Amino acid sequence: MFIFQSFGVTPDIVAIAKPLAAGLPLGAFLAKEEFASAISVGQHGTTFGGGPLACRVALEYLAIVEEENLLEQVRRVGQYLQEQLKDLVDRYEAARECRGRGLIQGLQLEVPARPIVEQALAEGVLFNSTQDTVLRFLPPFLLQEKHVDKGMRVLKKLLGRRTRKSSGAGISQVPAPAAN
Repeated sequence: MFIFQSFGVTPDIVAIAKPLAAGLPLGAFLAKEEFASAISVGQHGTTFGGGPLACRVALEYLAIVEEENLLEQVRRVGQYLQEQLKDLVDRYEAARECRGRGLIQGLQLEVPARPIVEQALAEGVLFNSTQDTVLRFLPPFLLQEKHVDKGMRVLKKLLGRRTRKSSGAGISQVPAPAAN
């Protein structure tokens, strides 16, 4: 359920929020008993805690995650996404590095990312850009391999307009298609 579990670490305190109530404002503060007992009821404030609707949605969301084994899907599809991104790094000069875990992935580019985001949107695919040259992938848990494939087809097309790594030494330039 939490990334720290992948590393064999148990933190004393964990703060969680965004996905907890499927987009409704809700946060939670989890602490080991020795730390939790130091805080009495009403001693801490919260902006996004305790609303009955958001709490009920959170309980339902967590039940769905467990019943539908969504975390296994996240691991499987996230690994597939990362493999596809690594392939882009191997094949396209404009793609420098991929990094991430599960369905949180980033693709470091040698070119500005925003034009790629805009062109992909025109093709019906939504990417996000951060730090000027990073494409960020943060899709919902329901993402499937077929969705990754569509995104990669569009991304390959857009990266191919810039440069492509040759199988031999050096880089071969691929001309951009003529503007419409």
